[in-house]
Amino acid sequence: MTVYYLGQFPPPFGGVTVKNALLFRLLSAEMDIHKLEFRKSGSFAIGARVLLSRSGDVFLIGFGNRDLQRLFIKVIGFVRPRVLERLIVIVMGGEISGEIAQDKMYARFCQRVRAMYFETKGMAAQVEAVGLRNTRLFPNCRQRPESPWFPKSNSGMLKVVFFSLVDDSKGADLVLEAAYRTPGVEYHIYGSLSERFEEKFRNTVSGLSNVIYHGVFNAVECDVYAELHNYDVHVLPTRWRGEGVPGILVESKIAAVPSVVSDFGFNAEIVENDVSGVVLRENTVDGLVEAIEMLDGNRTLLDSLKRGAKESAEDFFPERFLGQILSDIHKWEERGE
Repeated sequence: MTVYYLGQFPPPFGGVTVKNALLFRLLSAEMDIHKLEFRKSGSFAIGARVLLSRSGDVFLIGFGNRDLQRLFIKVIGFVRPRVLERLIVIVMGGEISGEIAQDKMYARFCQRVRAMYFETKGMAAQVEAVGLRNTRLFPNCRQRPESPWFPKSNSGMLKVVFFSLVDDSKGADLVLEAAYRTPGVEYHIYGSLSERFEEKFRNTVSGLSNVIYHGVFNAVECDVYAELHNYDVHVLPTRWRGEGVPGILVESKIAAVPSVVSDFGFNAEIVENDVSGVVLRENTVDGLVEAIEMLDGNRTLLDSLKRGAKESAEDFFPERFLGQILSDIHKWEERGE
């Protein structure tokens, strides 16, 4: 048996490439596994390699492009369907489960795949409703830090952090309005400015003394957990249609910082309300201000949420899922096609 990992790998250091690199590194410590990188080989060459593979070859698939994944699986399903039984798909993002549920042909081919690893139980439930019985769970994991980060109490000014694309689709407009309405709270913003939002952002921030823009965080050279640990609360009132499992929600947990999130996408599966953070009833500036003022005024609750965030981080370390993935890899018994 020969095992291949097919997908995008760093650089660039995006969510998909980081997830692929992390899983590849863990699997490499357990077995021989070979990379098939799109950046080096190209889609056509890799597709031919899979279609012409031997019966003992097994492929882990980590696509960042969901349209390419759908095309890839459909082509294999039409040209050489038995290969589907040797695919293990590491699903990236939150939209693929809905696309499978709405595309009968796509769903039929995915039913034949050996295993499909979704990031949340809700994503898996969407495809199970249309007949898939090969679903597994592999969240948007992060590597366990060498030294754990413990909750840190703060009796001074509340420090709120926003760590994402700075755009209204991610709720940055709500954060700025909340900052205007809570002048006794510090707001620290990290991320690239979207072109359409930049002018509004800079004009607004220039008039707010409690908002500090830090620019884009260098995640390659700097420790994101150490940076996040400087703050009390992370906020992500996102309304982005493509939201899956935002990596920053996992990173905040590891840094022992609770998140205040919109009840949008799969956020409520990642952040447990009143346990590891706050899930807003309504994704409005009033709801966000209410949550921030509540945590500012109730530091006992805030400290409890910090402990809950740290404890829930255990669900996002990859070691606990590795055994199932290895079991699926080794499940194959060679047979002729």
